[in-house]
Amino acid sequence: MKYFFVMLFSWSLLATAQFHPGHCRVKPNLECEQEIKSRIPKYQYSSDEHNRQIKYHCAGNPGGACVKKLAKTLPWYNTNNRDDLNKVALSCALTDMDCLNFVAKKVGKRNLRSLEDTREVAMACDRSDIVCLETACKDEFNCDRKEQLLDAARSCYQPCY
Repeated sequence: MKYFFVMLFSWSLLATAQFHPGHCRVKPNLECEQEIKSRIPKYQYSSDEHNRQIKYHCAGNPGGACVKKLAKTLPWYNTNNRDDLNKVALSCALTDMDCLNFVAKKVGKRNLRSLEDTREVAMACDRSDIVCLETACKDEFNCDRKEQLLDAARSCYQPCY
């Protein structure tokens, strides 16, 4: 009988356990998909495969705001290309917009002119907490330097539960 209760108790613990606490569930994002499709020629998303790629890269985005903001800073030849915009969308997955706005303002538009720089900033703000970032900039990091600012943003990562 004791064995039965131990098994019953163990089973309930296993049923409620979270084995991957850092894994964030991502959802499709129609706003991001529409933002990308509005910027590229129709032939670049005419096939099912291209639509699947766009849908995959936009999953987990905080609306279309991140892609829209970063696309404004990039040169025109990056913003009318499906592959480049897919890279931007993939870097925007789980990005906190408050963090992105804070970092982009500090870094300046001049330093966000390349695809690699915009992706680096967006990925540094993945699930970052803005209160933590502002505190880290005041106390621990010299946020006037880009590298220190991005390190501060990365240090404020909040895991999913």
